Amino acid sequence: MKRMVLLALMLAVLCAGCTLENGTPEPESETEQSVSQEEVSESGPTETELEEAARLEILMKEVLCYESSHGGAPYEYGQPGFIAWDFGEVYLDLTSNREEPAEEQNALIQTISEAWFGCPGEQKAKYGYTSAYFVGEPRVKARDYQFSDDRAEVTVSRSWKGQKLYDARYTFVAEPAPEGLEGTCAEKLINNGKIWRFDRVEWLGNEHEGEFIEISTAEELLDMAQKINSGDQEAAHGNYRLTQDIDLTGVEWEPIGGPGLALILERERMYGVVNTQGFQGVFDGAGHRITGLEYSTETREAGFFGCIAPNAEVRDLTVEGTVLSAPADYWDLGHDTAAAGGFAAAVVNGAKVENCHFIGSVDGYGTVGGFVGLLCNDPGADKLDLAEPAIKDCTFQGEVTATYNSGGFVGAAEAGIEGCSAQGTLTIRPGEGEDRANSIGGFVGSLNGTIVSCHCGMKIDFVLRDPNWMGNFTGFLSDGGMYSCTMDKELINPEWYMVGYQDMLHLPMEVEPV
Repeated sequence: MKRMVLLALMLAVLCAGCTLENGTPEPESETEQSVSQEEVSESGPTETELEEAARLEILMKEVLCYESSHGGAPYEYGQPGFIAWDFGEVYLDLTSNREEPAEEQNALIQTISEAWFGCPGEQKAKYGYTSAYFVGEPRVKARDYQFSDDRAEVTVSRSWKGQKLYDARYTFVAEPAPEGLEGTCAEKLINNGKIWRFDRVEWLGNEHEGEFIEISTAEELLDMAQKINSGDQEAAHGNYRLTQDIDLTGVEWEPIGGPGLALILERERMYGVVNTQGFQGVFDGAGHRITGLEYSTETREAGFFGCIAPNAEVRDLTVEGTVLSAPADYWDLGHDTAAAGGFAAAVVNGAKVENCHFIGSVDGYGTVGGFVGLLCNDPGADKLDLAEPAIKDCTFQGEVTATYNSGGFVGAAEAGIEGCSAQGTLTIRPGEGEDRANSIGGFVGSLNGTIVSCHCGMKIDFVLRDPNWMGNFTGFLSDGGMYSCTMDKELINPEWYMVGYQDMLHLPMEVEPV
């Protein structure tokens, strides 16, 4: 009851009086509207409830600034690379405090960055609007809270441009208010001599609640894919389990979650969008096998799955078949949306794909992999922990044919892979002009993530003119690296390095011939 009283009280006081420079009211950060006035005691709020209401008001202002400046991306205190400077800029934007001289503004933002995030921030060369508010109003609502003297947790629901986002839990730690805030606009964020610095922001995501839907026939499997691809969010977030092996021979297949990748790539600055139309639920293969897959397209991503979105889980499944994606004009389509992989065209960082296997052939032009074409970052993933693998203990066996940005297991990888292997043949098809064959590797074509304890057993066949960035294991390494990896020594081309081209020096390249 106490919490309901406080949330009701907050309806009247939260973010009162804040405006932007142009006079537009500040985007709302609200509490749940379902609290009835009858739940507020007739005697009025106690002193403790008023104190907690004041604290929650401050915390929700901080949440709104964070959502506006960083799209609510997950965060942990002291995380490297986090740009705290934006938070200070946005706070000044939302409280209309641009009249101070630039030097004083910069000094205040520096103080805010160090106080709320423990790092000095990154000063911009030119002061300007950085908030996502100006491209679409974020809205947050407090759903629940837990307070102690030196710690606070607030659970919020989030939306942006009318799109539901994953709920988030914000954790704050009390610190003495630093000198230099008194008399400034940031003084409004001081609570009884303390500030509440950000300790952790985590998405609650799709909890995958509910019973599993059992699938035992090709018709049921295709019906599931069609519902998800139509934009049915209940289907996209559903839990599915195979109860027996399924033969797709003669079935006109639709990649599960096919439209999702393009929507993720079109996203602007808010992260954790729920309705991507990619697959976002749980698919438990239960050790079963899907055979007879035949899929061919010239206009879209290709694979058994189209897009496995953040927070999805796919496990214990084997797929056998052929996948063909050879667009007539690859460069007009763009390589990201023309990805091809036997198991999935695209997997987005934050998903979990474990103990899954593809046996067969994959033929495409660019961003092609035997298992997955594109392992990509969700926008804002520079703020995520890339050490957690998105793909683990998975295998590919078969043939891959491609020209650009392609590999035996994965075409392009921007996130983690662990304990996986690729066995078979990689045939490099010549290209023309600017799309000539390049960024080709036996395991991965282009790497901007971390590969751990993986094995390459791909024989590379090629007839090339002016090849570029060809490597026995990795074609192009721009960031991340390989740790404790191996490759069949009889398949190593002595004219190639393990990595065809390394964009940054001193990145780990641990690949041992075996």
